[in-house]
Amino acid sequence: MKKTCFFAFTLVELLVVIAIIGVLIAMLLPAVQAAREAARRSQCVNHLKQLGIGVHNFHDSKNGLPPMGTGNTNVAASPTKRWNVSFWGIILPFLEQESLWLLVPSDLYCRMDRWNNDTYFPEEARKAFGSVPIYRCPSRRGSGPIYLPKNHFTTPVNEVQIGPQNDYGFVNTCSGGAYWTLFFENSLNNSFGPFRACLTEGGSWATRDTMAWWSDGTTNQLLIGEKHIPPSRLGKCAGTGTEEAAYAGDCSFLPISEWGMYAISRPFLRNGTATFPIHRPSDFNDDLTNIQDNIGFGSYHPGICNFLIGDGSVRSIGVETSVTNILVPLSHVNDGRSVSLP
Repeated sequence: MKKTCFFAFTLVELLVVIAIIGVLIAMLLPAVQAAREAARRSQCVNHLKQLGIGVHNFHDSKNGLPPMGTGNTNVAASPTKRWNVSFWGIILPFLEQESLWLLVPSDLYCRMDRWNNDTYFPEEARKAFGSVPIYRCPSRRGSGPIYLPKNHFTTPVNEVQIGPQNDYGFVNTCSGGAYWTLFFENSLNNSFGPFRACLTEGGSWATRDTMAWWSDGTTNQLLIGEKHIPPSRLGKCAGTGTEEAAYAGDCSFLPISEWGMYAISRPFLRNGTATFPIHRPSDFNDDLTNIQDNIGFGSYHPGICNFLIGDGSVRSIGVETSVTNILVPLSHVNDGRSVSLP
């Protein structure tokens, strides 16, 4: 009688195969994650390049640079001026976002009580302002609109504002005085970043500077970079108390306001003495007391932070780059120090 032989894996052989597959997956997973981050980083760089095109297109159209915002009046004389539309609102038409610019109130005030008012900002408008694709870095934010909804907090405050959020801030260099006053015309002597307060002409505003303001040269000037926002602060904006400044960086990009200046800009040099290096994501993650250290630049990309240069190029700058010898000179428009990025 002919015997039939059956072949099968033993339990040991099956376990060995499963172990090999597990090892291969473990080996491939970091490569897949690295490839995904490389794609996200490339997209972030492309967003900054588009912002550079927007700045240059604004300059060509208006014969001047976009200012920090549409208001520059001393807050003591006219408190409402601190809620005028910021740099990020002004350049919307030059980023193919003309429809959003048309949603800005005609008097250019974007204070919190208006964000909470459906007459000025209905829900669809709130979502639209939070959906500008080039205002976000995919390494930090997922898909969908990013904005602080109506009535996120309701007590009117001077320092921060609720509204649409973004991942970038323009470079702001303060040689003295209070950083948050740089958008006032009477603080021009302390302002040496690439963008300054606007001119006022009657009831309107106009550009103040041309690219000649960058007297150290376009290739020697940092314009826009990724804001440092620790993971624990992402999506938060506090109106009062200890958390006020710590959370100011992820508040609204639409208006200029006092502590809200850190939502639209960041310094390497503040008040003439304090310097801020590029932060890693976890820096100051749970520290709500040492709030001044939260306001620098930083990204969610491993080891680097992306910056737009004045000539329209984008550079990935290492977190170890010297803030005193390299970053501060590159943020100051006319200190006469010519330096090279490593």
